[in-house]
Amino acid sequence: MTDLAQTLAATLNAPVQQLIALGSSSAGQLYRVRSTAGEFALKWADQPTPGALATEARGLRLLAATSTIRVPHVHALHDPSVADDSGPAYLLIAWLEGAGAAPDMAALEH
Repeated sequence: MTDLAQTLAATLNAPVQQLIALGSSSAGQLYRVRSTAGEFALKWADQPTPGALATEARGLRLLAATSTIRVPHVHALHDPSVADDSGPAYLLIAWLEGAGAAPDMAALEH
């Protein structure tokens, strides 16, 4: 088992069945994770921009609180710059299939 799969299994408290690389950028790698606990999207960065994933997680939580658009639930966050430790940074969120319904634009304007 890879370090990534071991970290995820410990985070989810469930074995990882499949880890699918979806792409990468200067910010890190994106994966689709399938486990007995469900399906997730994972952003993983060996050399993260300080605070970037913590800011993204906060933004997702704020958007979810509006109940105006479908937003993936944040399951786990490890941002070494915020936690004051070392290691890779990762953000684990619920996997959302499909585009879903269009947001209510009038609700977004208020």
